[in-house]
Amino acid sequence: MSDPLPPFVRATTELFRELNDESEIFVLLDIRAHAQAKWGLYHLACADADKMINYAGDLATGYMRKGKVCSMFGYHVQAIDAYNQGLKYATSNLLQIDWFTTAKKASLAAVQKHVDFLALLPTEMVYYIVTGLPKKTRFACMAVSRAWRQQILGCACLWVKMSVTGTNKDVALCTMHHIASHIQDLTIDTSNEAIHREYLSSMKIFGRIRSLTLTVPKIYNINSNPIVLDGLRQAPPTLTSLNIALEGNKGMITVPELLSACKMLKTLNYSTTGPMLIKRDGMHELAPHPLTDLELDALSVIGHDLEGILQRCNQLRRLVMSACTTSVLDAVNQHAPNLEVLGYCTSYLQVPSLDQKSHPSRPGLRDLFVSRVSELDGAAPSVLLPLVYRHRFTLQRIFAHTMDITERELQTISTKFPDFKLEGLTSLAISFDTGTHEFFLNSIRGSTTLRAFNAFSVIELDEVVELLMHLPPLEKLRLTYLLFPANYAGLIHLFERYALLLAKPQELEVSFYYCPRITVNVLVALAAIKSLTRLSLCKLDSVTVQDMVDFLYKMKNNLRSIDLRDMRSVTDKTIAALADTQSRLEHILLEKLPAVTDYGLQTLICQQSKKLDSLIVVHCPRITETCLKNYSKMVVNLNYIPSYKAIEA
Repeated sequence: MSDPLPPFVRATTELFRELNDESEIFVLLDIRAHAQAKWGLYHLACADADKMINYAGDLATGYMRKGKVCSMFGYHVQAIDAYNQGLKYATSNLLQIDWFTTAKKASLAAVQKHVDFLALLPTEMVYYIVTGLPKKTRFACMAVSRAWRQQILGCACLWVKMSVTGTNKDVALCTMHHIASHIQDLTIDTSNEAIHREYLSSMKIFGRIRSLTLTVPKIYNINSNPIVLDGLRQAPPTLTSLNIALEGNKGMITVPELLSACKMLKTLNYSTTGPMLIKRDGMHELAPHPLTDLELDALSVIGHDLEGILQRCNQLRRLVMSACTTSVLDAVNQHAPNLEVLGYCTSYLQVPSLDQKSHPSRPGLRDLFVSRVSELDGAAPSVLLPLVYRHRFTLQRIFAHTMDITERELQTISTKFPDFKLEGLTSLAISFDTGTHEFFLNSIRGSTTLRAFNAFSVIELDEVVELLMHLPPLEKLRLTYLLFPANYAGLIHLFERYALLLAKPQELEVSFYYCPRITVNVLVALAAIKSLTRLSLCKLDSVTVQDMVDFLYKMKNNLRSIDLRDMRSVTDKTIAALADTQSRLEHILLEKLPAVTDYGLQTLICQQSKKLDSLIVVHCPRITETCLKNYSKMVVNLNYIPSYKAIEA
């Protein structure tokens, strides 16, 4: 694939490293800015013009170049500003004064020449253009003229999704009655009480609405609850999905009240800052409900509160709770016969969405995600493991981080369920610090269906390797918090086996998270697996910069996705190995890498931009936002998060 930059620009860039004379650098900047502008790289050309001005602000040449670049791309207002600045420094050069004056007149003429291009374009083309505009720009276009407003309001596809997030009452309400009939997905998240109330009181005019995301602000009190519920009662029967967040509402609007107001809901996401409250006197009034997907984000959910909801929502197929007690498992066992996805204490987990295809011929759990918020809560193994056994024939994915189990409890359960085998399981994630791992490992011995395995807080690595050596090669392997000293010979042998067995069509994804003792020998064995296409590395402190460079050069023809987090061995030199033009990388995540600079990122983007679909940069202090803005148009999806905010793995 050809280089995204012209050879002349690349050659000029290489020359900068050899020059020390400022006058020579100034001339090269002018040449490169011109070449980049011709190539269509507006931001890079402007950046070089600004550098010229910084080098010699008292000369008119830098302003001349910036004006030319801006004018070439149609930014005539910015060009006029550059020409005015240039005239201040061209007082003794008649040729420059004449040039600036002529160029400024041309830009002024372009600014003053008004052409209603929307009136000249076909309607389909107008809709295509307006659809790509940000919401703020869209509203600004509507204020240009009555004709523009009518055209934009008439674009039905433009208003399928609508988000009301501002506090400007005029903007939020002036278009509501014009576009309400087009809206299918509506978000109301504003602190302006008037806007909030107006949209809720007008819910009946949203005739095609399917999904509503509603934030009930702190300004609402218990007397405001009827406004919310009355608005939801007015909503057309097409409303099947509701995502409601109660800010400071302390659970005053309850789940049964929402189900009574929205009788055709299929999906409900309920979030409150307090515990989930159920008004006992209203439960008997709740008729059977067709809800299939329920997500509860509250400080606590107990089985007694959940029981009444499950009794009236017997079609429920997905239930996710961010914080709950073990008693909810008893309620699930008794009153959720059609449940397929269960999430328990999942405050930091991404629980899979519901499979749209039902399984009436064989009901039972498909996905079970159980975590713990602290050392004092979590699912008791004495309750969870019988649930797993009950659904052993249907379970496909399990994430299990339970409370600790005693040897006596483990022996009792093993005796009670001697034939505990999860023969249909495709994905298993387990913690080795609670004692239940032996139970789960025994359940997958001899499995022919397991495709993904995630082991965290591993104490005995040989125990994991021995199991995996007797299973067919996995598609995903993840080791997390491998903190204890271990013999990696077994892991190396496993990767050598994968290198021999894995055929090219079968792709492998490997992740090491917080494994500071992983050695270069492990990476060498990993590099021999030609089907390894996705790799995630985090906190591999025993690996040097040269180890990483050598490893990435060996992997350059195979890798399509790589995540690098908190790695001291990742520097500009490492990034240069990623930037090799022969690599097939489509996705790159760089997070918390203090040794990577703008230069490394520029090298990566310039050589990989035509292949990359996604580049995410998180908290890399030596990578500047200016650098990313200059190259933002060269990558399809480029995201920059300057402050530390971990990306979901």
